[in-house]
Amino acid sequence: MSEKVSGATNFLNAVAYTPYSEPLQLITAPALAQYNAISYQINLSAFKDTLMEINKNIYFGDNLVLTINWNSFTKCGFTTTALVASTALTGAIAFTVAPSISNLFLYTACETDPTVISQLVTSVNNGTFNLIVPFVYGQKYNASASTSSAMQQRLNLSSGVSLLRIYFGCFNATEDVLTTYQHNDSCITSYNTYMDGLRLQDFTLSTADSTHWLANERNFNESSMLNLKQFKTNFIHIDNWCGAAPCLNDDTILNGLSLESDRTWSIQTVTVSAAYRYYMYYTTQKKLTISRGVITLF
Repeated sequence: MSEKVSGATNFLNAVAYTPYSEPLQLITAPALAQYNAISYQINLSAFKDTLMEINKNIYFGDNLVLTINWNSFTKCGFTTTALVASTALTGAIAFTVAPSISNLFLYTACETDPTVISQLVTSVNNGTFNLIVPFVYGQKYNASASTSSAMQQRLNLSSGVSLLRIYFGCFNATEDVLTTYQHNDSCITSYNTYMDGLRLQDFTLSTADSTHWLANERNFNESSMLNLKQFKTNFIHIDNWCGAAPCLNDDTILNGLSLESDRTWSIQTVTVSAAYRYYMYYTTQKKLTISRGVITLF
């Protein structure tokens, strides 16, 4: 993914506290009318745990509709009255004029080898084309002010045949403008996660001595989470049953923890007493079967 912002000032290292891993961009008032465009190029493989990241030839035998739902613009960015780096994070307000999206293109690769195409079409027509695909579920918990919190999630075959990963994050309860995606580790003192009542870590994960980073570092290989500083300001815990980091694992190969029997994942946290919003996402694998006129996912 590439980013280009004209006439903007980068505040990534200009303030003591930066709640995001990506650079904050502030376009100053004199330049606003002239430089207000941001350009992105995003590989489809960047949409992890979706069908778009699968690097295989797929034939559906029918027309498909791709729907992209954009979040509200209040969740996509904000502006500020500040013009200097030291106060860039104050006076944050929602966009007064809604941004617009223009020149949106989707490029996909098509197989040109007639032999490969013929084999794939024949496989679908014969009802023998199967593919393991990742599938994502999410849960949101609103926690009132307390010094401890606990939550759990039951999983079984209704969610998929296997469990790949579980992501957990603690977010600001406001979720507006500057705090929309604020999820640093200052809210949590320590925590542990459990599967079927058994603790998944050999030691208590603490934010004070960064043992939470020691337990997670391997999961961020080849990702944008480069170091402890970024991890602390963008805290996400990952329980991973794949044996490889999410960015490196081939999710089209059956892997992970079997869900043939009921499972219960839970987390126990010691927190700073305040209201928070906890997000938990879990990635499972499902079996996609494509035959003539019929697509099933289970």
